[in-house]
Amino acid sequence: MSTTMDPAAATASLPDAFLHFLESNGIDPSIYTSIDSTPRYIRLKPGFEYCIEEVESEVKCKPEKLEWLLGFYTLPPNVQIASSRAYQEGKIYGIDASSGAAVMAL
Repeated sequence: MSTTMDPAAATASLPDAFLHFLESNGIDPSIYTSIDSTPRYIRLKPGFEYCIEEVESEVKCKPEKLEWLLGFYTLPPNVQIASSRAYQEGKIYGIDASSGAAVMAL
């Protein structure tokens, strides 16, 4: 069973003003409507940068470093981190990149 939506039906659920904003900024609206394409983000607790290989082993994929946001990595949308030891021990946090960027901006 797929969780993707018909693009026309999906964008119909977004407000017109938001669709206009996306269009004027060259942003594909499907990134806001397709569950399968929404990336997950993690942040390494400061001082635990050495744990990235442990995380990679536990989640069975390579976290991709976000160059523009210190300590943040992206994971595929289907990856679950809650059962990983690194998460349970507080070495990594599940957090959206926009939240991290807002904190860095402050």
